[in-house]
Amino acid sequence: MIRSEAKGEIIDIENCGTDTLVRKYPPSQKSSEQSTQPLSIYSVRREKQLDGEETLHWTFLGDVPKQSTVECEYRGEGISHDNEGA
Repeated sequence: MIRSEAKGEIIDIENCGTDTLVRKYPPSQKSSEQSTQPLSIYSVRREKQLDGEETLHWTFLGDVPKQSTVECEYRGEGISHDNEGA
């Protein structure tokens, strides 16, 4: 369900209990732009609607510029551009 809804190239999907952490590049017109774009981090959670249908709720956590690590308050640890924790 995440892959079908995501716009852009998904790099990693990590299950974090009730939420899923998704690292992806934003949609791009040219493949050569990927190396200069920041990696976007999202928390994704399934939400049940009143009609019983399940939808995904995407929460943007931030961008990780190339060659850097940012502290993620949501997870309580660092997230780097190359998928390794700090």
